[in-house]
Amino acid sequence: MAALVLAGPAASYAAITPGPTPTQPTAADTTDTVVLSQLHALEGKQSAAEIAKVSASSPASVLLDATTGKPLAAVKTVAKISSLLYWTSPGCSVAGACVYANNGATPLGFSGSGQLNFAMSTVTKFYAGTLSTTLWRNLTYWATAAYNMAYLSSPVSMTAITRS
Repeated sequence: MAALVLAGPAASYAAITPGPTPTQPTAADTTDTVVLSQLHALEGKQSAAEIAKVSASSPASVLLDATTGKPLAAVKTVAKISSLLYWTSPGCSVAGACVYANNGATPLGFSGSGQLNFAMSTVTKFYAGTLSTTLWRNLTYWATAAYNMAYLSSPVSMTAITRS
């Protein structure tokens, strides 16, 4: 697969980089049930030093005693991204991301930051707006920095968008 690099003053930030990544949260990584079960399994088994070390290696989840506030256990977790990102289409806001399908049909707009699961096919380009923007298809992604337009070498399907 050939890499496509955009020209312009921010070209070094504009490369479209498809590839797998372990950083996109999955339901199993971020559900309270899974994390709480891991924390309760470690309760009473970690030293204060171990809990402090894990807690310092952000992102982490910590079980706190409800009465004393004392940490009882800690696990390293994948950060849960809140869905403060919302769909504003058709059309785009000045600061929002714009995702175009079918080589320029009416764009779909997204404002805010975070992650939003949103399926769309035949995506051909996207504008980041004021935040870095990433389109996802499962664990494959295409990312560009704020204020950049990213052109895809061929149409893709997306399943989610993140902005930060």
